[in-house]
Amino acid sequence: MTPDHVNHSIPGERYPVNPFDLSTDLFCTFSSQVIHLVMHLDGHVRYDLLERAVERASLLEPITRCRIIREEDTLFWQELPACSRTDHVLRLSSRGQEDLLYQALCYPLDPYRGELFQVILIEDGVNGDVLVINAHHIVMDGRGLRDFTGLVMKCYAEFQSGTLTEIPQSAIWSRQLPRVSSLRRDERETTQETPTGWCSPLSVPLQSSHADTFRYSLLFLNQSRTAVIGDTRREWGITVNDLMIAVLARAIAHIIPVKSEVTVPLYITIDLRRYLPVIPERSLVNFSTSFEVKIPLIPDESLEDTGKRVHLLMNRIKSGSPGLDEAVEAEKLAESGYTAARDLMVTAWKNMQDAGCKTTLFSNTGIISRDQMSPGILSVRNAYLLPGFFQPPGFFFLLSTFGEIMTLSASYAIPAYDPEMVDRMLRYIDSIIPGTGAYPGEYRVIRKET
Repeated sequence: MTPDHVNHSIPGERYPVNPFDLSTDLFCTFSSQVIHLVMHLDGHVRYDLLERAVERASLLEPITRCRIIREEDTLFWQELPACSRTDHVLRLSSRGQEDLLYQALCYPLDPYRGELFQVILIEDGVNGDVLVINAHHIVMDGRGLRDFTGLVMKCYAEFQSGTLTEIPQSAIWSRQLPRVSSLRRDERETTQETPTGWCSPLSVPLQSSHADTFRYSLLFLNQSRTAVIGDTRREWGITVNDLMIAVLARAIAHIIPVKSEVTVPLYITIDLRRYLPVIPERSLVNFSTSFEVKIPLIPDESLEDTGKRVHLLMNRIKSGSPGLDEAVEAEKLAESGYTAARDLMVTAWKNMQDAGCKTTLFSNTGIISRDQMSPGILSVRNAYLLPGFFQPPGFFFLLSTFGEIMTLSASYAIPAYDPEMVDRMLRYIDSIIPGTGAYPGEYRVIRKET
């Protein structure tokens, strides 16, 4: 939870924040807004090279050497005069890997103190080391986290080989985003009303509004299972995203449970870079939002039928400009000033608490490139993203794919959500995704040990 920071100004160039930067800062009133990328390695990382790689990557992306300041009713990015690499690289060892993984995911980041990212090495002499890269959502979204991690890995590989290449440095000012009006494909004005779906009872059911501790549930689907999924979705004429949306909607209906025809809403994240005329190779920017999708479900229909219905629905949405209406709302929020925007956010959060429900969020972050994540001679066994905690209590699904391995992860709070119910839901999801008979998924929970 973000404290009410008082600005102690220090010399340094200042840059205006983007509307989505402001929205993320406001969400910090309720949650940490930290996202994660986890890499499991077949081998061991040299800590000294990792420190040097992180230092170089940070120099190449100077936004990571800034902090947020608030002056009167406006937020700014401000460059810091120095950045200690020891603050950004930590090493954990000696205990069980699962204990340390939870610990690594729980380190706080404070953008007002210039704490925007952290790289944590978990040393494991038996199974291979684990790298955890935590980043505050205010400085980068999931795409940005992939890009920054790839940059760290490239720097590590070059230090390891002893051959440094010239890597272009990003400019802080390049994070400035065009106004949404310049991105629209037509002249229409936004007519979308504030979505009511954030408080839909047709979502992963809450049992309280308390978020005392957090957990992650993960379902790993191996190469053979992923191949079956690919063959099946092509046979049905749908995308992987369509399939997973259909699976999640059916899983929510299953655990409620629903006996009649219903429409299950999901909020789906979208990367707004698709609307930019030029997308840089590395894109450390917070430029994603979510839009509501309402999925009609008919009892006892097949997953194929649900998937095809979702496919038609998503095609209709994609034919417009999905996400831009939400971007307009972010701009309006920013224009209202920090205090007014915060008051609106707090009111919306209280409405969700009063309603006793929170619509489920889903993000498909796409493919994590094996080449992009290569740390040189070390081999990466698996890599996946873990979602942050979005206005808890809330339930957030995230799908990422590394090579031929799919990982469906979920973040949620306890006791807001019943962990046994979540276990049942993830196992149900595994049971209806094609290929479960021959290649069942591997289920794992990352949690605080009692």
